[in-house]
This record gives sequence, C-alpha cells and structure tokens, in this order.
Amino acid sequence: MNSPLLAQKQIEGTITDSDGSPLIGANILEKGTLNGTVTDLEGTFVLTVQENADLTISYTGYQTEVIPVAGQSILNIQLSEGSQLDEVVVVGYGTQKKSSLTGSVGRVDADALTTVSVANATELIGGRVAGVMTKQTTGVPGRDKTELNIRGFGTPQILVDGIEMDLDRIDPNDIESVNVLKDASAAIYGARAGNGVILVTTKRGLVGKPVISYSGTVSFQQPTVWRDNVDGGQFVEMQNEGGAATYSAEEIASYRAQDPGFETYDWERTVFRERAPLNQHSLSIRGGSEEVKFFTSAGYLDQGGSFTSGDLNFGRWNVRSNIDAKISDRLSFLVDVSYRKEEQSEPGLPLGTIYNQITVSEPILPPIIPGHPELAANSGGGFNNRGAVGASTRALSGFIDRASEVLTGRFAMTYQLPFIKGLSAKAALSYTSRTRQTKDLSKQMIVYQWDKATQEPVAVGAIANDDLEERLNQFKSFLPQLSLQYDRRFGDHGFKALLLTEVIDENILNISTGRKNLLSTSLPYINFGSSLGITNSGDAIEFGRSSVVGRLNYDYQEKYLIEATFRSDATSDFSEDSR
Repeated sequence: MNSPLLAQKQIEGTITDSDGSPLIGANILEKGTLNGTVTDLEGTFVLTVQENADLTISYTGYQTEVIPVAGQSILNIQLSEGSQLDEVVVVGYGTQKKSSLTGSVGRVDADALTTVSVANATELIGGRVAGVMTKQTTGVPGRDKTELNIRGFGTPQILVDGIEMDLDRIDPNDIESVNVLKDASAAIYGARAGNGVILVTTKRGLVGKPVISYSGTVSFQQPTVWRDNVDGGQFVEMQNEGGAATYSAEEIASYRAQDPGFETYDWERTVFRERAPLNQHSLSIRGGSEEVKFFTSAGYLDQGGSFTSGDLNFGRWNVRSNIDAKISDRLSFLVDVSYRKEEQSEPGLPLGTIYNQITVSEPILPPIIPGHPELAANSGGGFNNRGAVGASTRALSGFIDRASEVLTGRFAMTYQLPFIKGLSAKAALSYTSRTRQTKDLSKQMIVYQWDKATQEPVAVGAIANDDLEERLNQFKSFLPQLSLQYDRRFGDHGFKALLLTEVIDENILNISTGRKNLLSTSLPYINFGSSLGITNSGDAIEFGRSSVVGRLNYDYQEKYLIEATFRSDATSDFSEDSR
C-alpha cells in the first residue's frame, strides 16, 4: 500500500541504444504504480519516485530493463535490441510467434494487471491495448460491470482458457496474459466475433522449485465529486418563489442564520460515507518438473459500499488449480479446475430509488430523528413516504442478498502422432456450472417526521410491505473438442495447419416464487407468507451449436506470410433444415 508519507526523491537519467544514440519516447514507470514519464528529444527524463523504487524501462524493439534506484539519483541506461518479434501470443485455438502474425493482436501481460487494486478485472485493460475502451457505469459493489468494446463496436467475445465467460470476476493475480484479437484475427470464431475477441490465459506451472507468492492490498474508494446543494435558507426562499410554501420573513431569516431548530442538513453526506474499503488477498504456489507442472491459487476480495450504514457489500472467494503432465515423449495432458463463490448484499429498496430520494431530500428536515436513530426520517420532496437514510439501512427497509457459485473444469490430452512428423491430435472437454440465488425481502418502513412544537416524532407515511421473493438461476455448459494440428518447416518454407470440431451444449433453468404479508420479517422464508397473492414462475432453455474450424499458415523465410481460415457453424437457434 503506497503512502505519501514514504520518502521520495527525484531521479534524472538518459536512455540510449547500444550505439549511444538517445531513445526518444522511451517509457519509464515506477514498478507497481502508475507513476511514470517518457524521455524527451535528448533521451533524458526526470521522475520523482519512492526512495527504494524500481524503474521499468521499455521501448519498442528493445529489451525491457528493471533498474533499482536505491542510492542513485542519476541514471545512464543503455537498452539492448530485443527479440519481441519472437514473443509468442495467444490466437484463436492456438499460439503464434508475433513475427508470424498476419492480423491485429494486442497483448497485456501479468505485470500490468496487478499495478492497481480494483474489484473488476475488466477495468485493468482499458488504455493498455490500442482500440480497447472500457467504461464503468456504476460503482455498486458486485454490480460494477464494466462495459468493454474494441474500436467502438459492441461487446467482444471473451474466452478464459478457452471457456466463454465474463472477465469481470477473474482474480487479476491468476491471469498470465490478455490477448485482444481484432478484425481478421478474430474471424476464426465466426459471426460471434464480429466485435472482436479477448483471450484470457491464466497462469500455469513452471519447471523449478515451488515458489509461494502472496499479494495483498488494502485500499479505499471515494466519490469522485460531492454535489453542491442549497442550504436551508436558499431552500425555503425557493419554496416561496415557486408557490410550494409560505415561509415568513422571520423563518427565512432563522434558516439563513441556522438558528437552533432551523439548521441545514446534508442528506447526501449522511447517507454516504467519505471512503469505502477494498481488501484483496491472493496466495499461490507455482512450480514443477519436466514431467509435472502446477499452479494453485486462492484469493479473497472484500469490497465495502459507500452507505454509512455499511449495508452494501460484496465478497468473493476463488480457488484455481492448473496442472500439466507429460506421460511420455508423445503423450501429455492438462487438468484445470476453478471455483468461485460470490456474495452481494444491499438494502431492500432498489439503489436507484434510494438515490432518487436523496436528490429530492429537503435540507430543512433532519435525516436522523433526534433521540430516535432507529426510526426512518422523512426526506420530504413533496412526499411523505420517502426516507433515504432508512431506505439505505437493512434493518428498516429489508435486504436483497445475491449468492453465486461458479465451477469450471477443463481436461485436454495431446498426442504427437508417430507416423507424420509435426502432426498432433488433441481431445478436450470443458465444463461450466453456475448457480445464482437471490432473496429479496422488503419490509414495511414507517416514515417519521420531527414535530418542532411537541418535540416528538410523528408517523407521516409508509414505504412498501412485508413481502418476500426468491429467485434461482442455473447454467450448465459442456464443450467437447477434437482437433488435428500440423507444424513443420522445410528449409525456408514453414507450414502450420489446424482442423478442429467442437460441440457446445448449454442448459439454463430459471425459477422464481414470492409471497406477500409475511407473519414476521424475522422469518424470511416463503412458508411464512400469506397464501393469497402467491407468485411463481419458471422456464428452461437449451441451446446447442456444432462447429468445424480450419486454419492454414504458410511462410517463406519467416518474412512472407499467408494465412487462411474457415469456419462453419450449425446452431439450434434455427430449425433443423436451416442451420
């Protein structure tokens, strides 16, 4: 956790190539932060960093260097020409060297994904790949789904280790790389890839002694801006001008002066707190031998909401195990298993309703009833059934609890065929199971207003009733794949080919039920509701798709490249004679 109290110092330096020529626009980044700069026309830079920081120096076509600055204030760094074109990137149904790419592919590596603490992994790739744009539309814990698009088009297809799923809830510490396929690079995925494809690869084992890694952050989130609301004096003047009330000159003067009993109240700052905590922790072990390699991790995230009541929260627990084994010189297999559990809790009234009540709250009404904090105070706004503070409190308005569990598994076996050099066969099976449960309890909330004359709270209205609704959503997906791959060079000529077939089977089940007028909100169960006005519904959806995919790559001296792809899909969305 960075702190402004840590000692800082100014670093000056020059970045040159192997011939001593200055490198213009080289990137200098304080490792683990977003603090950085670039070199000028003379290849020089100035940057203020923490006392014991490490600087990451990078420039296109050159090897990246990590330089510790401890005990130094002037750096002269010479970069060596790199081999970035030999870097392997993930493409559709395989990998390729960067030098052999014929389409547009962007890449984000693991180091760039853990520099900042966020609850949503999608936020981490915004601005890191050309053409990729992200927009966070809400900051609600557990529902801060970030909109993602490539070059301004719609939502791209996202695959995590070959399994289609959202990127939002993946632990950033488990990600090895994110590859963005644009334009023709995404064509191998067919019509579903019209908006591009994002391929996420999780970490795998490495040959070597087991390495245990821990990453933990404690950070805080806060509102970007607070509204500048009118005070009590301004409000009553506006009420008189609009004909909504007739306050006397003496009352207006008292509200302006904020005399006792004529105070101004800030409902927004009463409902919302200044900072909300965000805690993330991840523990992993990685290692293996030539025969067996493994990566295992466990993570935890706790995100608090901005309500002062503390009744808006999100928690995530995740575990992952990726194992690669080599049975013989020709036979190998992998087994990947991941499990994620999420819990989200919020007050019983919709968050949009609560915010609307805040926006029309009257600054002359106390948000907390004097001497009675357990009561819901009327926020006014022309209605007697609004109470923003009470509505943001589960004890008064009820609750909406959401819980989900996601289990994914993947097994793949690869065999190098002996009769044709460079030819291999692969069989894979992927499975996804997701269960989401929602319990929505609304309580009848009596709204009170402080009577200045009697110095007592008076009931002026009520919100909602004692009702309960429960919903269940289940999703299961099977994806078997069979493929043949060929990769071989003949002198200056290189050939790669892929032929793959896959079938996906998805099943969705939805069930909901509800009852009104519970005997007691302390017993939030369907059986304790009235038998009158029972609601229930349910449906099931089954979807299937069968595909054949092919790709052919040819290169001459690794300079002249040709790539051709094809794909044929048959989907259950259409009738049997039109698929």
